[in-house]
Amino acid sequence: MNQHYTPSNNEDLQAHIQKLTLKEGLSHLDLLRPVGSQTSKSPCFQSQGTLIHLDHFQTLKRLENNQVEVGAGVILKDLLSFLDQKDLALPNIGEWHGQTVGGAISTGTHGGSYFHGSVASVVKSLTLVDGQGQVHTFQEEDPEFPHLLPSLGLTGIALSYVLQCEPSFTIDLKRHLLKFDDYLPRLLNPQGAEFQAAIWLPALDYVLDYSGERSDTIDPHALPQRETRFNTPTLILDWLSKKLAYAGRDFEGQTWRGRLANRLAFWASRLLKPRQYSGLYHHMIAPLNGSAEAILKKRARNRTPPEGEFAVSLTQAKALIQELRALFAQTGYYPDRPIGLRPAAAERGTLFASQGQAAVWVSLFIYPENPLMQKIPKILMRYQTRQHWGKCSFQPLSEIHQLYPQWSEFKTYRNRLDPQGKFLNSFAQELGLTPNQSKEDS
Repeated sequence: MNQHYTPSNNEDLQAHIQKLTLKEGLSHLDLLRPVGSQTSKSPCFQSQGTLIHLDHFQTLKRLENNQVEVGAGVILKDLLSFLDQKDLALPNIGEWHGQTVGGAISTGTHGGSYFHGSVASVVKSLTLVDGQGQVHTFQEEDPEFPHLLPSLGLTGIALSYVLQCEPSFTIDLKRHLLKFDDYLPRLLNPQGAEFQAAIWLPALDYVLDYSGERSDTIDPHALPQRETRFNTPTLILDWLSKKLAYAGRDFEGQTWRGRLANRLAFWASRLLKPRQYSGLYHHMIAPLNGSAEAILKKRARNRTPPEGEFAVSLTQAKALIQELRALFAQTGYYPDRPIGLRPAAAERGTLFASQGQAAVWVSLFIYPENPLMQKIPKILMRYQTRQHWGKCSFQPLSEIHQLYPQWSEFKTYRNRLDPQGKFLNSFAQELGLTPNQSKEDS
């Protein structure tokens, strides 16, 4: 059972944490969990304890050099509106604007680009309250800074951030339905389109690709906002093609099922005609609208499968994707929704998925009972894929630390900021982040 606490200001929050520090032992309700929109799919943000709501942390202030100070409780939609008024923009954002800024940064929320990193990558400084009730402000050049972004809320409760913005810009974006073999080289080209997002329908063997570039003006003849990738027509096509691919996909069309599936793919290519879109950057990058409540209701109504999203290095991406394609075709088992594909820029940070090198995001929606789950975790570990912290975990939690070279340093510093473990939870404990007296923590 959870309790809810909404501090009115920094001092209120500090006093609450310091009061807990004096206690001899902490009960489960003394464990603190900062929360945002509460739509994250990660078990890290579904833990028991006292949920800290940052509704009163709503700072929005323009600074010099196109920088903006933002409270952790600000909804991304409100930040984007504020930036529009100042003719500013974030270089890249996720596909939904209903997150809090703190939630987006702590989970490593990202868009699709080899040129621009996640929302956390533009943070120049942040202010947080640690596990002893002390307020710290960290600058980008501080040696501890890489451990704080993203950090799943395990290092403290973020109060505000300073973000590096840029002048507002527009994007011309095109949608194409491409054969898998034609699309893959485009995805793996680090000099390709500046903004990219796609969904792969593996039984159809086609990819619906959204690629965009900056433009000087908005094209009045193009659509002003693109649709979401996982929309009803593509979900129906994905379902139909998987039915036809039962017991394996015959791409050569040597069986009647294979010939029928290829005919469906042909008609899909005729129906999903190319489209052009043009508008402000966030209308092209973030088409998923709606409140947190609406998103959660939609997931429940559609019985959305658990989603894990994983970044594989650009050098390994082709081999991983082709192995997945072969596995689906040979076994006749497929993920329970289309597969999301997006490029990822190299980023600096201990828990970033792209550890200093470009990568490709692969998003998989799979129910636990799907036979693929007997093989997928091992494949993901073999290719050393790192997960999106706001999504589900498919890999063994006890092994994830192997994928992050500075995991021990993160653990040591996390324990220094929070020696009593006020910000820990069962998910963090399974990751091996419990405080201890080992040499690495001394």
